[in-house]
Amino acid sequence: MPERRLIRRITSGASFPIALWRPSRKPGHLPAEPPLLASWVSLCSGNNISAKKRKYGRTGDAGTYIKPMLIQAAWAAIRVPGRLQARFRRLVRKFGGPRNKGAQKRAITAIAHTLLKIAYSVLKTGKPYQDLGDDFYSRREDPAARQDYLMRQLQKLNPGCVITITPTEAA
Repeated sequence: MPERRLIRRITSGASFPIALWRPSRKPGHLPAEPPLLASWVSLCSGNNISAKKRKYGRTGDAGTYIKPMLIQAAWAAIRVPGRLQARFRRLVRKFGGPRNKGAQKRAITAIAHTLLKIAYSVLKTGKPYQDLGDDFYSRREDPAARQDYLMRQLQKLNPGCVITITPTEAA
């Protein structure tokens, strides 16, 4: 059963629910696309926009047997250094900091959603998952682009001023 081996290799050693894998008659045939699959498992939050106001909802109660397993697998996946751990840390910072339990829960739900998308693509393509590394997000940032962004921020704070950058002399 090659699909079972592919699913096990997703979190690089951490436990992953094999119940996600369900044999089908046709290899490479999966029932739904990732957004529909995430909605079926109830891993995408509700989104109600009315009068230009966003009202976010709960994730829902569907997928009662697979959602807890994906959440558990997400907790196991963030223990292993890699892209998922880096993504978790970034999301926790975005949602309110490491001391905020709500931020951790929201971030772990997002990691479970990512795991579901990874499992879908692995089963769809039949290729094993290659982790992009724990420095994935830091590699994406270009130092020149960051410098330009900070220069624009300084221009916004001090309109009309001339800002020059002078490199420090090497000692």
